[in-house]
This record gives sequence, structure tokens and C-alpha cells, in this order.
Amino acid sequence: MPTGDLVLAMFGSGGDGVVTMGEMMAQAGAKDGLDVMRVEAYGPQIRGGESSCTVRLSNQPIYTQGDEVEVVVVFNWQDFLRFQGELVVAQDAVILYEESDTTPLEDLGLSLSEEARWIPVPFIALAKEAAGTTLAKNIVTLGILSEAFGVPQALIEKAIIHKFSKKKAAVLEANIKGYKAGIEWGAGIKDRVTDRYLEYEPGEARLLMSGNDASAVGALHAGCRFFAGYPITPSSEVLHFLSEWMPKVGGSIIQTEDELAAMGAIIGGSFAGVKSMTATSGPGLALMTEMLGLASMAEIPVVIIDVQRGGPSTGLPTKSEQSDLFQALWGSHGDAPRVVLAPADVEDCFHATVAAFNIAEESQMPVIV
Repeated sequence: MPTGDLVLAMFGSGGDGVVTMGEMMAQAGAKDGLDVMRVEAYGPQIRGGESSCTVRLSNQPIYTQGDEVEVVVVFNWQDFLRFQGELVVAQDAVILYEESDTTPLEDLGLSLSEEARWIPVPFIALAKEAAGTTLAKNIVTLGILSEAFGVPQALIEKAIIHKFSKKKAAVLEANIKGYKAGIEWGAGIKDRVTDRYLEYEPGEARLLMSGNDASAVGALHAGCRFFAGYPITPSSEVLHFLSEWMPKVGGSIIQTEDELAAMGAIIGGSFAGVKSMTATSGPGLALMTEMLGLASMAEIPVVIIDVQRGGPSTGLPTKSEQSDLFQALWGSHGDAPRVVLAPADVEDCFHATVAAFNIAEESQMPVIV
């Protein structure tokens, strides 16, 4: 029996295109009217290191990542092992793994069930043969997933064309060949995974965005016309998003030399009469504490987006944790009132940011989201 809800997870090294695969699948699903949730995980390395992406596609509203991963794609077992403790794989999951990896499975210490369907796939060989480069193995994999598991096929092809449209024609052609080779190979395993085939009625396209994007859109909607920020993972996406869109609505944006300067800049912007905001993470919020007190003391309304990372000090830049609530509430010397809003999900990031600007204006004090 086909399913109306599917959870897939991909694992590989930096440069394998795992995150790109997840992005394309999520975009295709959202455009076809499915509810979608995408979660990325990767190491702090600038280049290389392990990476994973989990995508849930459903014809019903999604509120969680799902209880179990039902389809697993493994380019490299060593990379999978780094994430093994972070996910629950279904007993009867479909495991697609690189055929050329000759490491005996019993030697890997896998926690996967023997009841799973283990399917070796020549990802590398297919990519080299069809596209002329092993770099296209993620595109080949998209073809396999779209054919065997019902991930929206035509929309993924459009996403591939869009991604490579600015490249040379030969690059686009090679990737389309790789995608079609994956579709052809995926047809051969379709009968073995019919219970994991995603069946649904296409509907109205949905908007797909991250919490960072939702907060940025909420700020623009609330009338924010000045943003000052210093890049810090995982809040940098707010800076990136607004650097493109803020000028289009007549606003200004500045990348400052540090977090203290960013906080000082938005205090100045608000004092001059412009709704102002910054975005940071835990270490940056710690540096902003004195300026936060100034905004409170001088009764200047500003909004600070705190995208939380895990751990104390520099912490875990690529891992998230609800770790800054006490700092946001009580991080101050003297009596410095502020309002703290904690969004529940991506949609709430939009509404909470709009509310933050309204509360800041009404109360004449800083608001942290």
C-alpha cells in the first residue's frame, strides 16, 4: 500500500550535495501542495566534514520531524555513523547505500535492523557514466527517489534546471542526464518499496521558508526599515535575506564590525525614528548586554532576534538548542526591563517578530525574539 507520509534522510560528506538534495525535494513537495519539513545537520567545518538532511513530505499537516526515518540514503557509512545516535530508523526502512563501499556492514557497529531492506546502489558509477562526473551523484539520487518513492518528478527536474541555468549548457545537460539515469535505475527497485511510495493529490503551492526567513519577512511586514548585524551562525541568514530585500522596500542595512556596534547602530536608528532590528546568537547577545541596558534605560524601542545555538561560550555553531532563555530574560546589570518572546515554530517566527515591533513601540523598550 502506498503512503501519504514519507520521511527520508540523506547522509554524506561536505560537497556530496546532501543539503542540495534536501532543498530540491522540499521545494518540489511544497510546490506540489504537500506539507514539508526539512532539517539539516552538519559539522562546523568551513569545507568538508559530515552532513545530513532529513525531509518529511505529507498530505496532512506536519508538526514534527516524524517518529521514524523510512528511507535512508548513505553515500558514506562513516558519515552516517556520526549521526546514528540522533535519529530513529524504522525497523523495515529502505536503506540505499553506495555499492562500491566494501566495508563489511557487520564491522560498522550499525544500529539498523536486519529487517530493513538493504539495497546497494552504484551512485558513483551511475553519475560517472551518465553525467561524466561523480559530483552528480546527488542528482542521480534525486532521480532514484523520485521514481521509486514518488517524490515530485517533474518539479525536481525544474529545480535542477533552475539551479544550473547560469552554468554552461554542457553542465546542465550532464545533470539532466544524471537525473534521468537515476529515474531509470529507480524503476528497477520500485516493486520492492511500494509501501514507501508517496501517493497524494497535488494541491495549491505552499510557501517554504526557515525560521530565519520568517523572522526577516515579519520584520519587513512590521515596518522595519533599518537592520544592522554582524554575521554569526546560525543567525546569518537573517542578514543575508534582508541584504537582498530591505533595499527593495526603501530600507537600509549595514554589516557592522562586531555585535556591540550592531546594537549601537539600531539604538541610533530607532532614536532617529526608524524601526530598527538586529539578529545574533548567544555569544553575540552576551556582547550586546550593556547596549541592551542602554536601550532599556533610554526607553528606545529596538528588536533583537536571538537564533539560539547549543552549548556555553562559543558553543556548537551548527547545532540548535533552547539555551538562551535565561540570558535573554535576566542578562543585565541593574533593573533593565525588556520583553522576551519565544516562537513555537516557523510560522510563529513571523507573527512573533511582528508582535515584537508592536510591543517595542507601545512599551518603549527592547524586545528579544
